[in-house]
Amino acid sequence: MVDEFAREWGFIATASHELPSIPEVKAFTEAIGEAGKWNGEALEGFVVRTTVSSPKVGHTRADASPYSPGSSFFFKIKFDEPYMMYRDWRELTKSLLSKGESAKLPMDKMKRPETKTYVEWAKREIKHHPKLFEDYAKGHGIIATRERFLKWLETDEGKREKRNAEADEEATQPLSKVFGKTIIMPIAVPGVGTSDSQTGWRRGLTRRPPKAKLQSPWHLQNYSALSTHRAMIFE
Repeated sequence: MVDEFAREWGFIATASHELPSIPEVKAFTEAIGEAGKWNGEALEGFVVRTTVSSPKVGHTRADASPYSPGSSFFFKIKFDEPYMMYRDWRELTKSLLSKGESAKLPMDKMKRPETKTYVEWAKREIKHHPKLFEDYAKGHGIIATRERFLKWLETDEGKREKRNAEADEEATQPLSKVFGKTIIMPIAVPGVGTSDSQTGWRRGLTRRPPKAKLQSPWHLQNYSALSTHRAMIFE
């Protein structure tokens, strides 16, 4: 139906693949997710179009679909990688375009060597080919920019810069930390009974006095329990 609509109205038909069961769909999409490509093209995921089957004999009402048998049904399978990384590239490019090379880029998006390499490449591209980014903020040229970078990344220059980014990442890796103590803090709306629910496994910790401040003797005394215990509950 989707392909028929596309052909009738002059749209590009979406490539599709038919499988007879959900387990086969799962196996197929997991393999594509690991490969990162299908038919030579990087994919964000799949839209699975199917129909609701009739309940099998012995199934309870709770197991049954809320939709009637034969109804059209679809769901999405989305891959985290590489599209989470591609989304970071898009957001970082927008930051560079709006704030310039001096933009303070979020460090949580700059962890991967590929992304560090992309940012340096994008800075040069924006400087030397600004016309290619004129409508980037409006959503135009995003995929073309990504494909230019991925093609450049296969060149000797691109591979060299990526190796340098990987070396920098290894040099800046923090020393592994030994797991220490744990403080468990219940978070809930006042009055729902968090204090009572902890009583059975609190192991002797008392409730905080109503007027006790964060640096009060009560807090310091209870924090000292961490010297002999690996974990404590702080209410």
